[in-house]
Amino acid sequence: MLNQKTKANGSFINRMIVVLGLMLLWNLAACNTETTELNNWPELLWVTGSEALVAWVSDTEYRGEIFFRSAQDEQEQKAEEENIPSRFHEIMLKGLSSNTSYFYRLKNEETSFMFQTQPDWAESFSFLIASNIHGDDIMNMIMSEMSHFVISLDSLSREKSMAPVRAFVPVLTASGQSSPFQETLQGSDHYQKINNWFYDWGGLRLIFINKPDERIGDLLKASQAHTIGVVINSQVLGNKEEVASLLTGDCYHLPFYEELTIFNQDHPSQKASFVLISGVDRQFLNCNDIVYLSLGDEGLKSALRVDIDVEYASAYFLYDDEEVSLKELPMNRKLTCEECRHLADKGAYEKSINAYQDFIAQNQGHFQIDDAYYAIADIYDEKLFQLEDALNWYQRLLKEYPASHLASLATQRIYYLETYKNDFVPLSRFDRIRKIEMAKTKGEEKNVCENLRAVEEIIREYHDSPLAPVMKYWVAKQYKLFDADQAILVFKELEENYPGALEAQEIALDIGDTLYEAGRYYQAKEAYVAALDALPDLEATIKAQLLRSERNINRRNLAIAAWFLVILTMGVSIFSRPLGFDGKSLIFALLFFIIFGIIVFFAAWLIWEQFTSESEMILLVIFFSFAAAAGVLFSKNIYHKYVLGIIAKNSSNSLVSGNNLIMGLLVVVKGLVLFLSAWYLSIFHINEHLLVAFGF
Repeated sequence: MLNQKTKANGSFINRMIVVLGLMLLWNLAACNTETTELNNWPELLWVTGSEALVAWVSDTEYRGEIFFRSAQDEQEQKAEEENIPSRFHEIMLKGLSSNTSYFYRLKNEETSFMFQTQPDWAESFSFLIASNIHGDDIMNMIMSEMSHFVISLDSLSREKSMAPVRAFVPVLTASGQSSPFQETLQGSDHYQKINNWFYDWGGLRLIFINKPDERIGDLLKASQAHTIGVVINSQVLGNKEEVASLLTGDCYHLPFYEELTIFNQDHPSQKASFVLISGVDRQFLNCNDIVYLSLGDEGLKSALRVDIDVEYASAYFLYDDEEVSLKELPMNRKLTCEECRHLADKGAYEKSINAYQDFIAQNQGHFQIDDAYYAIADIYDEKLFQLEDALNWYQRLLKEYPASHLASLATQRIYYLETYKNDFVPLSRFDRIRKIEMAKTKGEEKNVCENLRAVEEIIREYHDSPLAPVMKYWVAKQYKLFDADQAILVFKELEENYPGALEAQEIALDIGDTLYEAGRYYQAKEAYVAALDALPDLEATIKAQLLRSERNINRRNLAIAAWFLVILTMGVSIFSRPLGFDGKSLIFALLFFIIFGIIVFFAAWLIWEQFTSESEMILLVIFFSFAAAAGVLFSKNIYHKYVLGIIAKNSSNSLVSGNNLIMGLLVVVKGLVLFLSAWYLSIFHINEHLLVAFGF
């Protein structure tokens, strides 16, 4: 069962680029540890394929801000700045790409850090399991092994040396995520209350066991996972001798063996593949395709890299240079029948199927026949939407070539199609619309709506189908892109008509996000408040969205106030007698606009990389210059009409004459208010996000 060969993840070049980047960042971070306080180390609280939540504790209160960029980009982006000053900072990095390396740094800090977003379902990745290893050693392993996250199975996870590790990867323990930030907020005993829990990453679900007498059936139900594993400490199961005897005895006495076996029988495309047991001498046991692997004796150093892919999983012991297969390794994927594939690429699907069938008939016993079976099934499935035929070919492949490297993929499609076996008619119609017809619309709203109405008609025809809530949710997500009210209506119909469906469980949050993305921040705030009660497990995400809604509400209120001040000041200046402006004032304002514009343009050119485009920079320069010229013009006009007019009428009044300087200063202040109001409106209407740089 043991071999010396490990499987590389990704291309060698990409891996080396990221490794070198991590090494450089780690060296920079290490050099700055003397000037960086421990509580200023950031933590990756959680990472998805499109978002990452970074948290840290500061010595003083301030508004936190993060700059980040992908490893392929040179230009940094700004994350959303926090709404209020605080010592406890949480900032969400959004708009990320899956399976991509990102650099990030805290505002006013030189040290940069790096992390990897979650991969897509079918992409491979690795994670690290460590026991009795200090943070510095773990950091070196992360650099060399390219681990996406770390599991620390001992008390060393609370060491100060682990602080830098949390800045690069999420760190998990048996009882939850290792997070001084969360412990500071919620108490050090917060995670001690957790019994059994799970962690999802890409196509993997890891289940952590802290209470073995509880059933784990609900935790095993992971519709998006292609690989399921269990992590358990031997102390939970009993003493070391008892656990060691289990691994050498009868399979039926192994922890959760019966429950895992039954689950695998019921879910052939989502089998639980392995159970990793820490704290006992290393042993390996395969029971009914479930691998039980002990990680090493308690008190001894142990480091394990686990590689996960759709079709395989393996564990590599870093200190012993040994590898164990946790899930069957596939053969290399093969190509078959070039002409058959060319026909399919040209859209001649029926001819392609006939060619594949001829290839099968003429090459019995050929090592690529299983590829041909799968290709035929895939064409029926994804191109012709003849799902009954697709299911038959998938099943033929599994029956005639059960050891094929494509068997696991066929099993997954069989499971999916058999789930909706009684609904092939609506499923094929739905698949054709979302995969073919939607691509033809090119985003045109009229054509998109026609397709969505067609899907709604399918839902009405097959209201009781298990596919109905899936289609309903998809329709709502499409409307969300251009019609928020219609999207919310469809979300509510989904929640009302299919309350038990998986797609209906987070409707409250979906409604809040829909309103937010439509710019209706007051309504979004109300929706998020309601979502807090409905979805307590998503409290952190919802609160972050609440803060963003409140920030945008404040921005709009400031914009309304700014417009009021601009209109009031301009109205008083223009319509006070004598009406309008004199020619000299207009010429002076024009010259001021040109000179000020040149100065501002030069300053903007020096920091041009901060703007999203050249046109944005030019627009901001023009409007900033106009705001400054207008402030000078209108304040000068008011001064001449009011201050000098009052002084002229009351030249004998020494009190008025003596206060003309104060009155002049008040007019200057009014001009400055006009300039600031127009300046704020310029940014607000051109690129609202830039207001973050000014604390708004």
